[in-house]
Amino acid sequence: MHTIYSDEHRHQDGNVELFEGKVVKPHEIPRRAEIVLEQVKARKLGDVVGLHDFGLAPILKVHEADFVDFLGSCWNEWVKSGRNFDALPHVLADDAAAGPGLRLECPRPPHHPGSP
Repeated sequence: MHTIYSDEHRHQDGNVELFEGKVVKPHEIPRRAEIVLEQVKARKLGDVVGLHDFGLAPILKVHEADFVDFLGSCWNEWVKSGRNFDALPHVLADDAAAGPGLRLECPRPPHHPGSP
């Protein structure tokens, strides 16, 4: 098994998250990534590898370009508008409507050697 780890995990450090309809302290915090990494190494579960940039091509296979562009700029726009708190998603598109950035069908990813 490969575990992908990077110091970039430290940026997953929100103040709150939505869990079962409630605003709670986040489960995904920098310390959790460190604990997982420690356990992977202690239990010898396989190689720990760094990030690899595959570019936007795989992302654009499953998401519309407008949605990807939105994600690339939304945080800066959020902060620029004067908000200084976590942005939480709270509106989901109806699957039947499949709004911008959503697809009703998603191609199955290719099988990678060593994967089940």
